[in-house]
Amino acid sequence: MSKKSPVKTPYKRRQYSASFKARILAACEQPGASVAGVARANGLNANLVHNWRRIAKAQPAEASAPASSDFIPVPITVPDQHHSNGESVMLEVGQIKAHWPLTHIDRAIDWLRLLQS
Repeated sequence: MSKKSPVKTPYKRRQYSASFKARILAACEQPGASVAGVARANGLNANLVHNWRRIAKAQPAEASAPASSDFIPVPITVPDQHHSNGESVMLEVGQIKAHWPLTHIDRAIDWLRLLQS
């Protein structure tokens, strides 16, 4: 005889929108308001609201420094095909490879500096 154990449904955390979090944090900043009181009035745990406040205070410092995965726009000018003699050089910076026409090699310096910064 085997016993069947009840199937447990996976616990899912509640997710709150950024606008809801902002509204809760703004309510906490009101004169005379306590974090615990605002949390209780909205059915939240005070520790969760305190965590949101810590994250919100840390974000401006993190937002000023771009992450390494951020997209960096690089202006690319297309050389005139009439002046090109077909000779080019391959420029390689990390994962980026570009064939640069020798007739406009002087423009490559600025482009490489943008990639390095």
